[in-house]
Amino acid sequence: MRNRFILPFSIQESKLKIGFNDQIVLIGSCFSTAICSHFVQAGFRATNNHFGTAYNPLSIANQILKSIDLNSEKHIFHTEEKYLDWESASSLVGHSAEELSDKIDAMRQELRAKIATSSFLFITFGSAHAYKLVNNSIVVANCHKQPAHLFTKELLSLSVLKTTWMDTIEKIKFINPTINICFTISPVRHIKDGIIENNRSKARLFELVTYLQENEKGSYFPSFEIVMDELRDYRFFKIDRIHPNDEAIAYIWERFGAVYFSGTTIEMIAKIDSVRKAEQHILIDPESQESRNHLEETKRRKSELSILEPSINW
Repeated sequence: MRNRFILPFSIQESKLKIGFNDQIVLIGSCFSTAICSHFVQAGFRATNNHFGTAYNPLSIANQILKSIDLNSEKHIFHTEEKYLDWESASSLVGHSAEELSDKIDAMRQELRAKIATSSFLFITFGSAHAYKLVNNSIVVANCHKQPAHLFTKELLSLSVLKTTWMDTIEKIKFINPTINICFTISPVRHIKDGIIENNRSKARLFELVTYLQENEKGSYFPSFEIVMDELRDYRFFKIDRIHPNDEAIAYIWERFGAVYFSGTTIEMIAKIDSVRKAEQHILIDPESQESRNHLEETKRRKSELSILEPSINW
């Protein structure tokens, strides 16, 4: 029935398939977090957004570059009895500048190690609009709910984005020549920018990704098109009419799997999901024989899958 109300389109299947032994890194907008949760639920070794959610391509590149170079430069400030970093999200916080600095250093080391050893890197751009600090022109990854007069807003230059990302990819490939880079553009619209401004922002991101593709710097997965063109209905959005809902994310994940997973992997994911649901089942009476049987059966199924695929990340 649903197919009567959507406009399906074909997506080229990737020749490179993701397996359970692959390490996967995702970085970028909140869409990266949503997809990463599906990777983890399915038993893959995936991590995302070490510095929290980032939306604009310059901040994302900056996080990657400073991690690869193990750069010691930071832009920490103090507010309301806590310390924050202009180049990270508010999820990265410290009670002192030294504590936050140590956390950032640790995150940079971890992200560098992940990039150096991962098979796949998925980068999601959210917006080409960026905010700069008035006093020093630093592009911030997050405004941290600070007063608007501290920032200026601009639509990032395509030439700057091209140069920055060509350099970023070169450095990524230097520490991991075999890593597979895939770009995607978040279907989440930045309505606070305005509808017209959001569309111009997304258009700039498409120009950037197209340029990188044409220069063979990465592939592209059409998450934006799946939501905005294939589903194209507010039934697939949360109540804010901005963020795709769980059904939409699950559908994108299904389409993603058809591109990046083999048939055998897809079958295994379904079995893992069944075990996960059994583990999450709420037992009314944990001491009953029925509950003990359920736990033993779930444990047996989990063990069998681990024998078939030892690389499952439970």
